[in-house]
Amino acid sequence: MTAADSLIAALRRHNGHASSPELQQQLGVSQPTVSRLLAPLLASGQVVKVGAARAQRYLLPRDVPGVGRQISIHQVPASGEPQRLGTLYPLAGGGFWMDEVDKAHGQSAFHPSLPWFLMDTRPQGFMGRAFSQTHPDLALPPHLAHWNDDHILLALVRAGEDLPGNLLVGAASLDRYLALPPSRSTAPVVRDPAQDYPRLALQALGSAAPGSSAGGEQPKFGAVADGVPVLVKFSPAGDAPADQRWRDLLVCEALALKTLQAAGVAAAQTDIVQAGGRVFLQSRRFDRTAQGRVGMVSLEMYDAHYIGIGSQWAATAMQTGRAGAESLSAVDIQTLCLLDAFGALIANTDRHHGNVSLLLHEHRWQLAPAYDMLPMFYAPVAGEVVARDWASQAPRPNAHTLSVWPQARALALAFWQQAAGDARISPAFRAIAHAHAQGVQGL
Repeated sequence: MTAADSLIAALRRHNGHASSPELQQQLGVSQPTVSRLLAPLLASGQVVKVGAARAQRYLLPRDVPGVGRQISIHQVPASGEPQRLGTLYPLAGGGFWMDEVDKAHGQSAFHPSLPWFLMDTRPQGFMGRAFSQTHPDLALPPHLAHWNDDHILLALVRAGEDLPGNLLVGAASLDRYLALPPSRSTAPVVRDPAQDYPRLALQALGSAAPGSSAGGEQPKFGAVADGVPVLVKFSPAGDAPADQRWRDLLVCEALALKTLQAAGVAAAQTDIVQAGGRVFLQSRRFDRTAQGRVGMVSLEMYDAHYIGIGSQWAATAMQTGRAGAESLSAVDIQTLCLLDAFGALIANTDRHHGNVSLLLHEHRWQLAPAYDMLPMFYAPVAGEVVARDWASQAPRPNAHTLSVWPQARALALAFWQQAAGDARISPAFRAIAHAHAQGVQGL
């Protein structure tokens, strides 16, 4: 084994990245010797140097098929003009090194998997499961569960001009972003939702991989309506009880979000469109501005990276101090506790960490407007409406939600009363809403 081979082996033992002192210790040689061994490897590009002074490190990149050995990452601010975030290096050890340009607010570091702030941009959910079918040229596994980091990276680089949030992964995605129409969206432009949405719903259902949709997950598609990027959930069009229940629940979601807005709580701007036997819930994307985009991560990724609670929204909110400079404000902590309590009182049993997002404003994470807030306790199971007894398991406040419980109860009462009187909701579910209104008053 040559001296150069020994140095490369030492880099591999360090997960593909090491400092000069670490290489000196591994090889038992002096700093000048390490520098001499590195010189031809750096010149050939087999080894890459990043950082400066004490933060300087040497990387052993690996080639990802269809992607390359280094990936430029840009972010799109509200103005719409892309800015360089940094460079991502896949490493021989299997992990990644993210070298960030902004040393004051960013952090160049090793990540054993794809960096946490990229994970929410990957194809996922109902729309994500259609990705392999709509991009057959990438030869990706048909099931998302079978994707590894390299598969995700390939998808982001080769088809990443309109990802959630504001990141552009790879030069090809940057070029495609710059070539987008003024809306800066790949979604179809809609002029008459009542006419266009039924057709787009059928297209979305047709592009989904057969048999791959998760049980209960709401089908959706993207669009641009009145010049604004939106996400559109839609119900089934049939006459079965389960089809009607989904129509009821989507109207309830719109009512719940408007109830929050009326109380001064930020929530997604929604509209209901009824057409083609379906209910469409159109939600304005809050990671988009008039000209640009807004950085976004889910509470799930934020929690996994900074906190490690992963249970209730309120419990995570009360522990954001663990994130140090990246912690949430006192106002956001209280709002997240309120949303947790309100969700419990409107029978939203789907309050997982993927249903809360954070937006990046001036280098700080802030709570995004509320979304996916609806009585999922009553969602059909395997295509059937199941009788439910909410009264026997009505929620109670806990240490984290006690202070916001009276406000949450008042909001829940307003929501149930609106649902009980909304003609767009079936008589059967209006009766359920009426019973809830009476039950909430007694809590």
